Amino acid sequence: MNFKLWLLNENALPPQLTVYHGGANFKDFNFDNMGTGEGSRNMITPPLGPGIYFSDCESIAIRYTKYAPKKAALHSAKLNTKGIYNLMDYNKDYDQAQNAIMEELGLSENERWIRNYGVYRGLFKILPFKEAQQTLIKHGINGIYEILPEGCLEISVINLNNIKKIKALRYDPKTMKQMNPER
Repeated sequence: MNFKLWLLNENALPPQLTVYHGGANFKDFNFDNMGTGEGSRNMITPPLGPGIYFSDCESIAIRYTKYAPKKAALHSAKLNTKGIYNLMDYNKDYDQAQNAIMEELGLSENERWIRNYGVYRGLFKILPFKEAQQTLIKHGINGIYEILPEGCLEISVINLNNIKKIKALRYDPKTMKQMNPER
């Protein structure tokens, strides 16, 4: 689906998406390997901040299998998109959540980390991951996304309750070719 055109008209994600995650082969999504994929490549902060990264385009996710150590896989999942926002577009709910978080923590929008990173990514700069994650989820923010030049979505999810794994297909990280399905 070309989300560039669709989002221009709708300015919101559909309630559920089939998404893909390329990386190590594992049973369930968790944050144990966060920062070991593309985010580990000399980046101070991954583009969308911490989280489990997905794309709605299989070809984008397959590219990330090359960062897996030995047993790479392409995971497909159903993603509940409630509370997942595009930071480049104004959204009233997201704006209200940001304001509530800033008020709760006694923060001003003049603080440098907010100007540089925004509330979502900025919280991960000043708080431990778990505390930032819980604060965002409490205020209804479960992740963020951007639209890539190819028209695909890149999504960073911090709430595991939004993700339902469907299956994993093994990939050779060197050739990025499919191997045997997960058993």
